Amino acid sequence: MKRLESIDVCRAVGALGVLMYHSVFGHLQERAWQTGGLFLYLVILGCEGSRGVNLFLVVSGFCIHARSAARNPDENPGFAAFWMRRLKRLYPPYLAALVLSVVALGLVGMVQVALVGTHLQGSITYRTLPADASLGQIVMALLTHLLLLLPFWPHSQDIVRNGPFWTLALEEQLYLLYFLVPWLRRRIGMEQTVLVSLMVSLLYACWARPEVLHAGVEAWRLAPARWFEWCLGAWAVEIHLGKSRRPGWVARPAVGLGVLALAVLVDFGWVRGMVFQVAMEPLWGLGFFVLLNWLVEQEAAGRWAQRKAMAMLAFVGIFSYSLYLVHEPLLHVITPLAYIVWPPAVALPLCGLVCIPLAWLFFRRVEQPALAWSRAAR
Repeated sequence: MKRLESIDVCRAVGALGVLMYHSVFGHLQERAWQTGGLFLYLVILGCEGSRGVNLFLVVSGFCIHARSAARNPDENPGFAAFWMRRLKRLYPPYLAALVLSVVALGLVGMVQVALVGTHLQGSITYRTLPADASLGQIVMALLTHLLLLLPFWPHSQDIVRNGPFWTLALEEQLYLLYFLVPWLRRRIGMEQTVLVSLMVSLLYACWARPEVLHAGVEAWRLAPARWFEWCLGAWAVEIHLGKSRRPGWVARPAVGLGVLALAVLVDFGWVRGMVFQVAMEPLWGLGFFVLLNWLVEQEAAGRWAQRKAMAMLAFVGIFSYSLYLVHEPLLHVITPLAYIVWPPAVALPLCGLVCIPLAWLFFRRVEQPALAWSRAAR
């Protein structure tokens, strides 16, 4: 299946949403909370970067299932070949980003030492290694990241300090669950498979509520909690390829925007109740699923708007994985330096913008060679 610009646009929107939250909105949200600006806090919450993760999960299901869906959606992919492709595609850039994250913590520590005694010392937030982290904990944190076991030792993220890494661990778990999708599809059909994934996610979310830490494990960050969103993406690619029927509502943007509006109301706490709280993540995924179907349908029908903004977003989507991996360590280093020259209102958005060309450079030097290696190995 040829590469779709509409999918690249979705990738870019997700990555830029996460970037803007970590570079600008997160700082404003913290300040609004401290100063009692409740309305501003709630508005910024709607721009929370984790909602980019919901979109990424739907896009991931679309892209991963595309190969099998184009051939035979009822047939499981070869286990060894599938994992070799995934690891060769994803792991080299991830490993390089992990090294960059550790280097960034050291550089930030040097900046902090250099500014001791200056008037800027207390006005800058530094993200360095925790003062109480022992050598053993640091080694364990690195091993936890290398093996993508972050939900099983959440404290490792407080040491390495690259927040988006937990979603890579989630992605690997979803790949394991993917092998259930063709198996279920053969027996009950794709639409019923998606309903099964919804029931699994809802029942699991009742048990793995975010405020509960189950024996030191972040259970709400494990794959069953997000399986429905991923399966929606797999269903979307089958609809696009004509392997599953297309219900009338799945490509109506008004439906998608309405579902997302309900998700926002639940997220803000304006719509309350256990049922809505448990269904919040599925609602975000369902809204993005509808909009993704609409965008793909527009492109397939030749109605894709060839506007400069869309072309630019599609270009960012090509290196969105690199942007997602490295923007936090880049921000850790760039932001304290920018604060020396500019006030926060200028420094924060500027730092976010600077991350984009730097991520593109990372893509060219690290991710693109890994892609070439992966393709040659096939």
